[in-house]
Amino acid sequence: MASPWFRLLMVALSLGPVSAMAASGHADAVDPRIGTGGDGHTFPGATVPFGMIQLSPDTAVPDFKHAYKWAAGYQYGDPTIMGFSHTHFSGSGHSDLGDVLVMPITGDVKLDPGDATKPGSGYRSRFSHASEVVQAGYYAVTLSDYGVRAELTAGRRVGWHRYGFPAGKPAHVLLDLRPSIYDYAGKVLWANLRVHPDGTVTGCRTTRGWAPGRELCFALRFSQPMTSRELYDRETDVVYKGFAGPGNQAEDQNAQNGRALVGVFDFGVLKQPLEVKVAISSVSQANAIANLDQDGAGWDFDARRAAATAAWNKALSVIDVDGTPTQRTGFYTSLYHAMLAPTLSMDVNGDYRGPDHQVHHADGFEFYSSWSMWDVYRAEEPLMVLLRPDLSTQFIRSLIAAQQASPFGMLPVWSYQGLETWCMTGYHAVAIIADAYIKGVRGFDNDKALQAMVSTATYGNYGDLADYMKLGYVPIDKEVEGGSKTQEYAYDDWAIAQMAKAMGKSDIAATFEKRAGNWRNVWDPKTGFMRARLSNGQFREPFDPASAAYGSDYTEANAWQYSWYVPQDVAGLIGAFGGDAKFVSKLDQLFDAKVDPSIFKDVEDITGLIGWYAHGNEPSHHIAYLYDYAGAAWKTQQRLKQIMDSQYATRPDGLVGNDDLGQMSAWYVFTALGFYPVTPASDEYAIGRPFVPKAAIHLPNGHTFTVVAEKLDDAHPYVGAVTLNGKPLDRVYLRHADILAGGELRFTMQPEPNRVWGRSDTARPGSTSRYGQ
Repeated sequence: MASPWFRLLMVALSLGPVSAMAASGHADAVDPRIGTGGDGHTFPGATVPFGMIQLSPDTAVPDFKHAYKWAAGYQYGDPTIMGFSHTHFSGSGHSDLGDVLVMPITGDVKLDPGDATKPGSGYRSRFSHASEVVQAGYYAVTLSDYGVRAELTAGRRVGWHRYGFPAGKPAHVLLDLRPSIYDYAGKVLWANLRVHPDGTVTGCRTTRGWAPGRELCFALRFSQPMTSRELYDRETDVVYKGFAGPGNQAEDQNAQNGRALVGVFDFGVLKQPLEVKVAISSVSQANAIANLDQDGAGWDFDARRAAATAAWNKALSVIDVDGTPTQRTGFYTSLYHAMLAPTLSMDVNGDYRGPDHQVHHADGFEFYSSWSMWDVYRAEEPLMVLLRPDLSTQFIRSLIAAQQASPFGMLPVWSYQGLETWCMTGYHAVAIIADAYIKGVRGFDNDKALQAMVSTATYGNYGDLADYMKLGYVPIDKEVEGGSKTQEYAYDDWAIAQMAKAMGKSDIAATFEKRAGNWRNVWDPKTGFMRARLSNGQFREPFDPASAAYGSDYTEANAWQYSWYVPQDVAGLIGAFGGDAKFVSKLDQLFDAKVDPSIFKDVEDITGLIGWYAHGNEPSHHIAYLYDYAGAAWKTQQRLKQIMDSQYATRPDGLVGNDDLGQMSAWYVFTALGFYPVTPASDEYAIGRPFVPKAAIHLPNGHTFTVVAEKLDDAHPYVGAVTLNGKPLDRVYLRHADILAGGELRFTMQPEPNRVWGRSDTARPGSTSRYGQ
């Protein structure tokens, strides 16, 4: 295959479903449209790996009560675009952002977006997918109501626009500081907008959204001088406005303050495309200007686009994959999505906003945020430990810095732009840190990291940790979702114990090893499910293992889905079920059950059903690999084939659930390679089966680890034999050191299952028993 340095990340667009086409005869394609329809919640716009800017079209920003489908601002089935904003989450199940919305306009300017069903009612424009070009680091579309060709690309802190206006028509650019993803009346608490003498436009807005009190500032410049401009405050129901400042008309004002600000910038008839560059900062307008000056010097859109493509070529070249166009599009788009978050959240001078809402300074590291911990600790962050341990160091230093600035002394739970949202459960940042440490990542203060982990796990007011530490479980009459919270806390405690043990902190290790066994306190041997207990020790009644209502015993799941969550002690869980045969039988019941999806109509995150298994949400992600632990590796292979065939496709609706900042995609990457980190903070990966014929992982230590699958096709779905560096591999797990050493993992696929491979106790992946408990 071609050298990765020449890999062009292009997809030629068609009117039909997404096609897996490589451009100009070069290598693999990335298609950012995958996941932009249905429940994937990805965005198609321009960004660079882990960049601060996500410049993308917004098709709608409905009221938050109806906004779930638009968590990324874009839905593939929508007929109009209302503008291009500079911040987006990739695949989140809840949302915010959509900051600094810009829209190019010709002719008369309307100041409100209007109704998508009524063309001409506002500034939004119709568009056709036939006019879209969607590539890694680049997006283009024709706004058909204006005849404007809009192109977008991005750097780390700067978004770049190029607008080709039709000949003979006056050109305008509208800047709207009102819209926000997951919008509602009154979300914008305050905003300001200013035009500087040199034509630079700056501003800030403060919103009360997912992270209350979030402030985002920007600096914007145009490649050509304005002929005029108007600044508006569109808010009308203000009881007291104070006294008017200089300027009696919108076109007379150099600055505007309010909660509904709109700017219109006029350029007359242009003879060449207009370029726009926008930098953002969570700290100040001055920092946004500095970001723009340093990261956005000059005017060369094509050079910036080439730089973004080069950044993606370099990032994705860590793995070379052979396969069909569809296989490579699926793989590289997944790897692309896994490299979008966490995001840089620091200005060029090192300033960043912390969880205390104060400004802090990063000394010797880059500060990253956008942490969906409940999701990404499972596979996305372990993938970065394997491929980019240098970035893992930066991430961990960011987590430690956030904990030190936290008013609660806690590591992030679900944070973005430095601010905490308290969304989801557990304290899974500890697993991210421990996983990196156990696998040899260094460059951060180990003692401070462990202190931060212990501080987080002992903050009693969080998620009723006080009762958990006292009773050994989270009582459901004190805290919702007490069953699954107990399980998650126990796993996180185990992760802390592993790092403490590796550091020689035996007292800390002993404390948290004991807590790691608390999962047994919510196991009900009578029903064979995990269940929440009351403060008096009794299980809550009545009990329905199918129930997944919000506020139940479990987080976004039911008993069928959460009863498998003991990644730190799968052998113990198998014992609780009554042994291998009963465990495998219950797993089969999970996958083979006849389930009406409508029972989850009120729990929008539970999607991608195969029986009770729900691949669209994270609690299920490790379950197919559990057959390995019970001596039935061939069934892991069978279930993985079932999942890959039904849950992923190279179409806009090709993700059955939220990508959750790269977790769904990281699951795909690991699974396609043939192994998966069931237990982050161990040094093992459970072996499944590969889904590409050849993959070469170029490791940061200079070694290459190659996975080869002989006879890989639908007629050969099972693993017949495996060799590691030419020697038979009798175990169904890899150690991290096996991969780092380089070499070759070779699978020979066959039509029928090999029911013997991996059956013996010593061949199975580890669990708590192997780690000294």
